[in-house]
Amino acid sequence: MPVAARSGTTFVRVERRFDVVEAHRLRDAITLFAPVNHVSIDFSGAGAIDDTALPVLAQVLLSHPDSRFSLYGLTHHHRRLLRYMGVPGHRVAEAGAIAPGAAASW
Repeated sequence: MPVAARSGTTFVRVERRFDVVEAHRLRDAITLFAPVNHVSIDFSGAGAIDDTALPVLAQVLLSHPDSRFSLYGLTHHHRRLLRYMGVPGHRVAEAGAIAPGAAASW
């Protein structure tokens, strides 16, 4: 899971199945860079996203209330599950297209 920090933004790219183990790696990576202003997480390269990993992701999103998160590549189903887990809707909204070269360059 490549992680890079640049200009106040931490970029994370999930490149394989996002399961509980990967979710814990994501949590650890974000903790390593804490405090974070903005975290951009790109799930578009994940082969699959396990529902069982979402509670850990929800914990990450909820434990950094002052940080802004941009989530790319989640399905409507996954966003809905995160909302059921208490993550406010604005924190799971589709972020749109990744800025050209933002994540691809690292």
